[in-house]
Amino acid sequence: MDNPCIWTTYRQVMSNSHHELDFNEDDQALNILYENAWVRILLLRHKNKAEKPIIEVELSIPNECPDDNYSNPYELLLTTLENLNFIKTLCDNGFSLQLVDRDWLWSASIEISESQVDRQFIESLLPP
Repeated sequence: MDNPCIWTTYRQVMSNSHHELDFNEDDQALNILYENAWVRILLLRHKNKAEKPIIEVELSIPNECPDDNYSNPYELLLTTLENLNFIKTLCDNGFSLQLVDRDWLWSASIEISESQVDRQFIESLLPP
């Protein structure tokens, strides 16, 4: 799901009415807006607050890095720092930060309302 038009995906997901959503056992509907080896961007809608979705950006070091990253650990270090700085920037702009588990899964999230979301905001969520 690398390099999609995240704005189009967001609008398609948000166009689903409340009764069309597939809620899990935690009463959340979860949609992936973007995903690459390092970052996954999710849209969460709660059954009781579907009009106030949550954007969650997850970051973790990939389990499987290309062989060239192992032969050049400095490049892997630079990519890691670039992605951590991306999450830091989200936090500097109002996102809450969590370290989800011992596998170093970082999660930055923010509750949004449709009126405050535009194409520029959604596209600014894309990682480096």
